[in-house]
Amino acid sequence: MAETRMAWLSGRAVLLAFLFAIFSTMLAQAQDLAHVLHACARQISEAMPRLRGFKDISHYTVEINRLENDGDRITREAIASLFDNGIDPMVVIRWKDIFERLEEAIDATERVANILEGIVIKNS
Repeated sequence: MAETRMAWLSGRAVLLAFLFAIFSTMLAQAQDLAHVLHACARQISEAMPRLRGFKDISHYTVEINRLENDGDRITREAIASLFDNGIDPMVVIRWKDIFERLEEAIDATERVANILEGIVIKNS
């Protein structure tokens, strides 16, 4: 009886360690997306004062585009990794939603950058 319980506990510990490793990876990917989002927001923040004189902001918009491409890559890799591990479909759906929402926010920063660039072009 005690051996059966020990085997069950040790099997459960292995499963928990496996799930922890998977969730740590997903959390790291979500953090990477959050860092990209933060960098995009910083670029917009730095570009905003240049609007006052309709100065060139192409450096900022190019960097935001590069960051957005990084965000796309991270999102694709993160979603693909969800299906590599055979985890609970409900967990997959939740993490996929988190990754997609972070990517949508990053995409929105690129739309903002394009709008700002259009303002500069129209008024210069």
